[in-house]
Amino acid sequence: MLCNNLLHAQSLLNKKVNVTSGSIAASNLLNSISSQGNFNFSYSSDLIPQGKTVTLNGDSKTVKQVLDAVFEGKYQYKERGNYIIIQDGDAYTISGYVVDRNTGEKISYASVYENQQLASTLTNEQGYFKLKLKDKEQYPTAAISVSKGMYADTLMYLKTGFDQTLTVPIAPKDYILDSIVVHPQVEKNWLASLFISSKQRFQAMNIGSYIAKRPVQTSFVPGLGTHGRLGAQVVNKFSLNILGGYTAGANGVEIGGLFNIDKGNVRYVQVGGIFNVVGGSVAGVQIGGLYNSTLDSLKGVQISGLSGMARGKLEGVQLSGLVNYAAAGAKGVQAGGIGNISAAKIQGVQIGGIYNFADSISGVQISGIGNISGGETEGIQASGIFNYAKDLKGTQIGIFNIADTSTGYSLGLVNVVIKNGYHKLSIYTNEVLNTNVAVKTGTKKLYSILTAGAHIEKDKKAYGFALGLGKEIPIYKRFAMNTEITSGIIYTGDWRETASLIHIVPELNYRLNQYLSIHAGPSLAVYYQNATGHVEGYKASIPGYNTLPYSTYGSVWIGWQAGIDIF
Repeated sequence: MLCNNLLHAQSLLNKKVNVTSGSIAASNLLNSISSQGNFNFSYSSDLIPQGKTVTLNGDSKTVKQVLDAVFEGKYQYKERGNYIIIQDGDAYTISGYVVDRNTGEKISYASVYENQQLASTLTNEQGYFKLKLKDKEQYPTAAISVSKGMYADTLMYLKTGFDQTLTVPIAPKDYILDSIVVHPQVEKNWLASLFISSKQRFQAMNIGSYIAKRPVQTSFVPGLGTHGRLGAQVVNKFSLNILGGYTAGANGVEIGGLFNIDKGNVRYVQVGGIFNVVGGSVAGVQIGGLYNSTLDSLKGVQISGLSGMARGKLEGVQLSGLVNYAAAGAKGVQAGGIGNISAAKIQGVQIGGIYNFADSISGVQISGIGNISGGETEGIQASGIFNYAKDLKGTQIGIFNIADTSTGYSLGLVNVVIKNGYHKLSIYTNEVLNTNVAVKTGTKKLYSILTAGAHIEKDKKAYGFALGLGKEIPIYKRFAMNTEITSGIIYTGDWRETASLIHIVPELNYRLNQYLSIHAGPSLAVYYQNATGHVEGYKASIPGYNTLPYSTYGSVWIGWQAGIDIF
């Protein structure tokens, strides 16, 4: 029975069928002879133009004779079981084995490809390959290349138009050990690797240097597109990836419904519905619905729904919903919903909803919680809570400011400069409150003051809280002049009727030793209180002597201040 079936399969093209004289639609003719012969045809619908007719003499003919009449002898026919497969007559195959020239050992997973038609395949575990080609009229010579890691590339020129079987010996490379530069590989990116098959990785290793250029490409997923398996070796001017694509690069416009993966550089415009991963540099606009990763430099604009990364230097703008990262520094703007990181110097602006980090800064950092600069900081750090700079040469604005060294300015409640800072605990008295304690932090050129005080006297209580700024100017040896201004409140028994007090104090400061100094000087006080009554046990009037009124509730006077500084 098996022999009968084989004979039947082999004789489909030789079966006799009856055809009628006259003109008949080609599609109807094929339906008729397939019914008579009890078999089926398999062919691409574009092989038979719509409305094509065939004129035959009524007679008994073989199936092959009828097909030659329909297709004018331009196509090939192959039998598979109960099917006759109709293929382009220009198609032919190059097949054979790839072997080691020295040992004769068959080489698996070598890349075999034709440069002009962008047709490619890999040898199997036995070193066998089969490469399908076509268009013998357009390409009278086939340029067949064989590439394999650790082996020298081999190029052969073959005549076209007929099937050929070859044995291709390839030679191992003679390596001279030397220092090498390792470049990032997109195939090793964690996200891109999820969408690149093992065969495509072998191609990338084997044909890393082979790059072709084409005006247009379309793909459905990596490896399934107009350039087939060699898509990752082609740079395109316009690239449309229905779901996603894996190409050598883009020099124009690249659009991916879900993603784009490029081994090399991208220029001008790249848009990915979910993500883009580029193994080279980007010059232009890169937009990813969730994520963008550029393994080299980025010059232009990168917009990411969640996160954007540039492994090389950023020159331009990086915008994301969560976090931006520039590994080799940035010159431009980073703006992230949560934060921004520049692992090297940033020249420009970082704006983060929560934090910013830079190795060093020449520009501005603005964040909701904190900014960190690991090196020289020229410009402004402004945050809702804290700032840190290793070497401050600009200005810090925040509740807490920290610097290792500073020649700049820190504006906040607490300013700590570790190596050359100004850190004083001051105990003093003045005409308003006889006991006060102040913490002064920053640098001599500008320090912050946080002070609290009380008037300790029976039936004349009062309490005060103030913030301020000061500056110390050296005069001669142990003498210095401190000019300070504070603004605060005075509590005299009723929080609803607290008074406000501004104190301007120029003081002469004399350093007794490394840890102690004394200071004293006059003051100018500006006072405002609209209290309607006196609370028993508290001060009835401040400062307790005649003042100069400047409004119904306001007055000014000349006062004094003296005390001791520790540290």
